[in-house]
Amino acid sequence: MIARRSSSFVHLYFGLWPQMAGYGEPVLRISKVLAAAATVSIIVLTGSPALAASTTPSPAPSPNPSGSAATDAAGKPVVTFGIGPSKNHQVDRRPNYNMLSPKGGLVSDEVAVVNLTYQPLTLNLYAADGLNADDGSLTLQPGYVKPKDAAAWVTFGGRGSKGYVNLAPREKVYVPFVVHIPKTAYVGDHLAGIVASLVSEGTTPGERGTNVKLEQRVGIRLGVRVAGVLTPGLEVKDLQAAYAGTVNPFGKGNVTVTYTVTNTGNVRLGGQQEVSVHGLIGPTTSAPKLANVPMLLPGNSAKVSVTVPDVTPVGYMTADVSVSGLAVAGDADPASEVASASTNFWAIAWTLLAGLLGLAAIGAAFIRMRRTPTSTPDASSTSSNPDLVSAGSANSTPGTV
Repeated sequence: MIARRSSSFVHLYFGLWPQMAGYGEPVLRISKVLAAAATVSIIVLTGSPALAASTTPSPAPSPNPSGSAATDAAGKPVVTFGIGPSKNHQVDRRPNYNMLSPKGGLVSDEVAVVNLTYQPLTLNLYAADGLNADDGSLTLQPGYVKPKDAAAWVTFGGRGSKGYVNLAPREKVYVPFVVHIPKTAYVGDHLAGIVASLVSEGTTPGERGTNVKLEQRVGIRLGVRVAGVLTPGLEVKDLQAAYAGTVNPFGKGNVTVTYTVTNTGNVRLGGQQEVSVHGLIGPTTSAPKLANVPMLLPGNSAKVSVTVPDVTPVGYMTADVSVSGLAVAGDADPASEVASASTNFWAIAWTLLAGLLGLAAIGAAFIRMRRTPTSTPDASSTSSNPDLVSAGSANSTPGTV
């Protein structure tokens, strides 16, 4: 792992995590942490060979025969440093550290720290616990967080025993370290990172500038498996589904399915996921090929959101989710069962329903108009009162006694 920094911007040279079994893409993680005290931390975890060639947007500085410090385009000094696994004072080609030990065991190893610039350099050297972010990607705890798991088991010796390494220009230092697994450690997988970091201070521009501490750090993954009975397991929970239709009354819509995948076992696992929806009638619609759930550490979770397209709304429907465990390539784990969950939701074509209700309302009004009788004037009410007519007739007959 190589990192390069200038006082005006940060460049990161990074490698890749090893592939999981059944995964088409390696997992890459860049983590940024902003502390409350305006401390910026940038970390790259790598599984690539140590001191791998850089692939940053800016070109790496070429060796300077004169021994003067390299500069960037703005004339600022550039600092380049690296870290990687080593053995017997030689950098090796291991992508990371993987250790197997019983409880109470002791494992020794070595890390190479290198200064690739033509100026002295002081780097912090420490271990940090690994964890999964909300999306399942792997990252490390910030340097100011006290380690509680595998990172707390690491002790550096030699020139790194004080928590930092002073490096002369172009110097490479090999630092031994020991991992002491406590007897209280749980059986299974633990993850930490061996970190080298460079800290610099500055002030943000403007009249009311803020003091900022920039920590650029690069890390090598340290995996520790405590021997014992392995119990892989995954769980799908917090499953929800919601339908979103279109203005087309006969069109299809999308169903958004959200859920959380949790590693309930004691070994690191990824997952191959399948999502489908169906109603009481009609076909079953499945989500297109989905990316695998990233490698989850024991007790960690990943939040997942999947869109199932082209769903015909048929009222009361069901969403089904299944996740099959995937072991990390090289791990000999017992097979884990498939985790699954289901939930129900309503999928209604509201424009079609509104149109049908409108037609029903018009039809009902028309029927009411047909059934209502038309009122006509009463003939008896328009004729003269019979009594008055008779009286009038009697009076109109002359000469009658």
